[in-house]
Amino acid sequence: MKKFLVGVLFTQVTAISIMNKAIIDQGFCHNEHVKLELPVECGSNFTASLLYSTNGNIILQCQHPFHDSWTCGAENVTGKYNASTDIFEIDFIYNETLHGGQQYNISIRCNDSSQAIQIFLEPCLSGFVVNATLFNESSIIVDCQHSSFNYSRSTLSIQQKEGNEYGTGSKNYHTPGCLILQNGLQCVVPYTPGNIYQCYLGGAVYNIDSISNQTATTHLTRNTTYTTGTAAKSIDVGNTQSMLLAILLFAAVIFTAYCPR
Repeated sequence: MKKFLVGVLFTQVTAISIMNKAIIDQGFCHNEHVKLELPVECGSNFTASLLYSTNGNIILQCQHPFHDSWTCGAENVTGKYNASTDIFEIDFIYNETLHGGQQYNISIRCNDSSQAIQIFLEPCLSGFVVNATLFNESSIIVDCQHSSFNYSRSTLSIQQKEGNEYGTGSKNYHTPGCLILQNGLQCVVPYTPGNIYQCYLGGAVYNIDSISNQTATTHLTRNTTYTTGTAAKSIDVGNTQSMLLAILLFAAVIFTAYCPR
């Protein structure tokens, strides 16, 4: 197996592409089926394929040692070359713990040369559940949750786009001052109108560009709905109470003046 790998690395290498790249760029949820389709331009000369992680661990090895048969297989991963379409397919079930945030190399050998590509597997964008609510004039409460949070080896973070990171969390740790939710993290972060805030997990990024215009209560409670809108200023409760007291006193004076004795 080591001799085969060395042979791949020192032959002429050309780039290959993934046909369904748009789907792969959306990421995968835990236990979702992954299918990679690669047009390899081998014709009938497909020789071998290697799928391995960046640390050198071989995940899938396929070989075509004879004219009419070839072998390809590994635990929980299958490979198939279709000579009529010249497409090589790799199938497996995405496991967030094993695959999330990991980069893999695919090498195809044929016609005395090697074709190679790197892929990055990340959590699905559809797995995010996000909410941002105005806490006061200078702060917002941000909830970031993801369906793969409890399976991920990566930490989930709340951050400003191209700016500060305000909090991180995993199932076993979270930044002091933030709270761990069932599938994510809640933090109070500084608020500046116009800023874009983000939830990040294992390479997947969700942009928060709208803040709920309902001021949150003084204790941290989860708002399960994501509301769009612009931030609104909170009402000064102290001034409102003073106005009510003045109105009541004025009403009492009027009542005393006109009430018959």
